[in-house]
Amino acid sequence: RRVHGDTRLGCAWLCMAVDQRTGIARYLPPLNVFVAGSFSGCCGNYVGYPLDTVRVLIQNSRTEVQGNALQVMLGPLRQVIQAEGIRGLFRGVLSPLVGAMTENAVAFGAQAEMKRLVCGRENVPDSELTLVQVFVAGGGTGFCVPFVTAPTELLKTVMQTDRSCGSYGQTMSKIIGARGVLGMTHGWMVTTVRELFFYSFFFGSYEATKRALGQGGDSSKVGPAGMLVAGGVAGCVGWLASYPLDCVKTRLQAYGLDPSPPKARAIVAQLWTEGGARGFYRGLSTTLIRAFPVNAVTFLSYELAVKFMDRIRGSA
Repeated sequence: RRVHGDTRLGCAWLCMAVDQRTGIARYLPPLNVFVAGSFSGCCGNYVGYPLDTVRVLIQNSRTEVQGNALQVMLGPLRQVIQAEGIRGLFRGVLSPLVGAMTENAVAFGAQAEMKRLVCGRENVPDSELTLVQVFVAGGGTGFCVPFVTAPTELLKTVMQTDRSCGSYGQTMSKIIGARGVLGMTHGWMVTTVRELFFYSFFFGSYEATKRALGQGGDSSKVGPAGMLVAGGVAGCVGWLASYPLDCVKTRLQAYGLDPSPPKARAIVAQLWTEGGARGFYRGLSTTLIRAFPVNAVTFLSYELAVKFMDRIRGSA
């Protein structure tokens, strides 16, 4: 009981620290938003990482795999398991795990700040905003996230596509050795545009779905089951809106070890030559299968973590 009490006291101190912010911290979102975002990123990353490995391998394939969605997905899945076992599906997981925790902390924190900017009030719930404001705030979030996602996804993509890269340190050294320190920014601009589209539709569709499910159109009256559904829908809609850009980004970052990688324009032409418009949606079915559970877990864990910390702070 003493340990439980000390834990509650520690959580309460962490949450109450938000109320003691001074200086630049006054202009940052509440601490519990960052903590909850980081926790949700950890949960979502582990749920979906094996299928993310499959998605990257499909996107980087130079030939179009024939068959239905299940056959397209099972091909690279079998290859990885036969060559490296189940652990091969989690190859390179540490970089995106740290990245996902940081990305979600930044994303949910930036979203809170963007909502303040678009409506002129702090800590305003999404239910009090118009859907246009939610979409605009989400788009603004997309400009902040690439500071995390561009370098971490570069490492992840290179490790997933080049099986000779042993560790994160080795992969980073290879990239810097081939292209200098600026090589770690490879694909930054494409990542930024992708995130702008993704987060605009991600947060916007989440709120729209919650309003559709909530009693009387009130998104604040949606329970855990509704949050799971809304989160899954948000992930799928976000990926549908940004997937062509993600294909370009993945193919571009796969050249991370190349001293003279092609430009994004050349990658677009390459994808079009290989499969026309369908070339920009290669692996989409795998991504959507992954997106629903990952983002359902991400939003639910975020919402529950925020409520838990609010309850702890209120009882302190």
